[in-house]
Amino acid sequence: MGLAKRILENPFFRVGDLEIREILKKASFRLKMEPSVVETSSRSVLFIGDTHGDVLSSIKAREVSKSMKVNLVTFLGDYVDRGPYQIENLLFVLSWKIEEPDKVVLLRGNHESYEMNSYYGFISVLRSRGLDFNPFSELYESLPVAAVVNGSLLAVHGGIPKNSDLNDLSKEDALKYGSPTFQVMWNDPSELVEEFGPSTRGFGAYTFGEKALRNFLKQNGLKKLVRSHQFVPEGYKEMFGGILINIFSCRFYGGRPAAALLENDELMPVSLL
Repeated sequence: MGLAKRILENPFFRVGDLEIREILKKASFRLKMEPSVVETSSRSVLFIGDTHGDVLSSIKAREVSKSMKVNLVTFLGDYVDRGPYQIENLLFVLSWKIEEPDKVVLLRGNHESYEMNSYYGFISVLRSRGLDFNPFSELYESLPVAAVVNGSLLAVHGGIPKNSDLNDLSKEDALKYGSPTFQVMWNDPSELVEEFGPSTRGFGAYTFGEKALRNFLKQNGLKKLVRSHQFVPEGYKEMFGGILINIFSCRFYGGRPAAALLENDELMPVSLL
């Protein structure tokens, strides 16, 4: 049995340092071939929000995808930091990508960075294992930042960028404060603004309102936005008349981890408990 299959069968077995490098290398090679904005089409799609070291939710997502015969699974980023199974969770989703590359889409979140990992725990986990960050950085840089599904639905980690469109998104700009790609990973929706406003997340990030989202979707020929990035206790929450769906999939925040299932152009919540 190959290493990736072994991890999928048992995500909790102790993976050696060389084996971790092997998974990172294989996944990075595959992801580098994907564009900044992935375009996919599928009858049924399962969207997974922040997992933050919650490998139990990732395992459940795989079980759901099998039982519901889902054709495509899209993770919206933030695989590490905070939760108790950070390495296990990252290796699990990467192994799934390696084994089923055309079924699994892995997007980059704002926690796929050295700065966030230093503050929220992943660097400490790596140091406790004597692991070098460089292979993880290379993996982060290879991740796409957005996905367009069936030509009508946009999936990102955070939100829409100000004064930009999908053509402005680039993997290389992910860590450039204020760039369209940075905003896609950091911006948040708000009922308090119509277009764009300041964000408590700091320089380079914005809040966006319903008017801004509707204009962006129309400009890019889209109908809905699916995103994560913010904790919602119920795990699934609609905003702006249903054109925006928030998903949060980590159980360690005190809420109910959920995913979103797209079937016949309709979105519905799916529990990951």
